[in-house]
Amino acid sequence: MPFKFNQYKLTPDATQDLDKLASEVQANKRFFIAVEGFTDRTGPKEYNETLSRRRADAVVEYLVAMHDIPIYRIHMVGLGQAKPIDDARTRAARAR
Repeated sequence: MPFKFNQYKLTPDATQDLDKLASEVQANKRFFIAVEGFTDRTGPKEYNETLSRRRADAVVEYLVAMHDIPIYRIHMVGLGQAKPIDDARTRAARAR
C-alpha cells in the first residue's frame, strides 16, 4: 500500500485493505503476516530507513489494535530504499 511522500500515516484506502486482510487471515487458525516498509531513494539513507520502519510500524499497530491480530503472528522489517520495486525515475514510480 502506498504512503504519501514523507508520511507514515495510513490512508483510508490502506485501512480498508488491512481490514480485508485481517478478516481473511483470522478465518485461519495458523497464519503469519510479513510487513515490509519501503521508501524511495529521495533523501538520506538513515532517514529512509527510519521512515520505512515507521511505515511498517503503522501497519502492525493497526492490525494489532483494530483487529486483535496477535503480535507474535507478525514479522516487521523496515527496508528503507533497499529492494526497490522500480528504478523510481518518475513521481509515479517513486510512489510505488
